[in-house]
Amino acid sequence: MNDILDKLVIRLLFVLFICTAFFIYKYLHLIFYPSTKKQVFELKNLDTNPADIIHFFSRIIGLSLIFTAIEFKEYQGILICSLNFFVLGIISIIIYLISILLIESILFYNFLYEDEIKTRKNIPYAIISFSNAISLALLVKKILIESERSLIILIILWLYILTMFGLFTKLYEKVSEFNFNKNIIQKKYSLALSYSGYVYGFTIILLEAFNEVHTNVGQYISGVFLKSLLALLIFPIFWKALKLIFKINLDPEDFDRTSSQHTLSMGIYEMAIFISCSILTSIILGKIYFGTIYPSF
Repeated sequence: MNDILDKLVIRLLFVLFICTAFFIYKYLHLIFYPSTKKQVFELKNLDTNPADIIHFFSRIIGLSLIFTAIEFKEYQGILICSLNFFVLGIISIIIYLISILLIESILFYNFLYEDEIKTRKNIPYAIISFSNAISLALLVKKILIESERSLIILIILWLYILTMFGLFTKLYEKVSEFNFNKNIIQKKYSLALSYSGYVYGFTIILLEAFNEVHTNVGQYISGVFLKSLLALLIFPIFWKALKLIFKINLDPEDFDRTSSQHTLSMGIYEMAIFISCSILTSIILGKIYFGTIYPSF
């Protein structure tokens, strides 16, 4: 009976720490988004601005995903576990918010949060922001696991994630037929679907690239880097192959027509092919096993 009570108390303590971390996040959010003070402290009427709700709660979902990577091992001692969880939780929140801020400053360099969310209530903008937030959360969760509580390794992997995420973000306009800035201004849902498929796709690839054997830091980082480069070579092959096999020939003007239903179809098409090619690429990266005579990448 005492064991059951002890476990219950520890679980409740775990709940308390998570709630405390979210409380701290509430104030950290204001540092990165000062204009959201009213949103954070007076979020009562949820139907006034759907774009604002999507934008704000994407961070909440993202943090919830990140916390699944933090373990509470009671056998190490309640005090040490509590301290480790609290410190790691705060570090995770900070690097997560910084990641979102940096990536969105690259992607939305022509747009302002206040204009698109507060004034124009731009839902496609919010959906794209949502996709970035969820993808970054999955990647931060992955590097938390792979770093094995080493702050130095965590920072190295985090910087690598930011570099690769920023690179893939800039490559979107090279592989998509949609004009990013123009479609954001026009509030096109087709762009939001296309970009979401793209960002979730390369997140799948990056997550697979991090599945490397932990021998030493240098070898691990080089293995992840080689897998990422390999993905850049393989992804276009699947892209061309699927179009050729299924005889998909589209006119670039199809992505810029005035018919909302037609452009929505184009967005769904790009979302589907981005995700499909990324899953197939991840199979080549992670599901082919060689013997010891071959280099590991």
